[in-house]
Amino acid sequence: MRIMGVDYGDARTGIAISDLMCSIVGSTCVVPSRNAEKAIADIVKLCKDNMVGEIVVGLPKNMDGTEGVRAELCRALAARLEEESGLPVKLWDERRTTVEAHNILSEHNYHGKKRKDTVDAVAAKPMEYVKKGFDAFFENNIPLVKLIDRTFNADSKRAVEIINYIIERYLSIAPDRPTLRSG
Repeated sequence: MRIMGVDYGDARTGIAISDLMCSIVGSTCVVPSRNAEKAIADIVKLCKDNMVGEIVVGLPKNMDGTEGVRAELCRALAARLEEESGLPVKLWDERRTTVEAHNILSEHNYHGKKRKDTVDAVAAKPMEYVKKGFDAFFENNIPLVKLIDRTFNADSKRAVEIINYIIERYLSIAPDRPTLRSG
């Protein structure tokens, strides 16, 4: 089963589809979304063509946890996708992803057009989500996880924090060989 991630926008909707093991993003594309009906049809077709078993729609909440107009639109899209595709659809709180991307880029002297072209590519999940993701991988005995986090290239502190979390929580080093341990 594959999982599809949907980042709904007024003009364009970003789509990411996992590999069959749900361990990495296998493909990405953009669906024009000015015509909502066509966008929904295109997304449902992508689900069928790629054997998607679940859809996750980003839910842009305000920093205080309230929801605005954009969140209402995303909820409506999620409901329509569930209805049209017959697949389970979950909403994912995406607060701070763009803010954190801007902070990372500022720290590494990305400004102007260079920054604009890069910010969405490094809109990383907050560290708590990354750690929860690794916990879920290990708790569900996922045999292989390929870590692809574009912020590794832009933020070495983040990379070290993720690696240290994995080592401290899941790696046992014995004299004869390193082994994974359960959480």
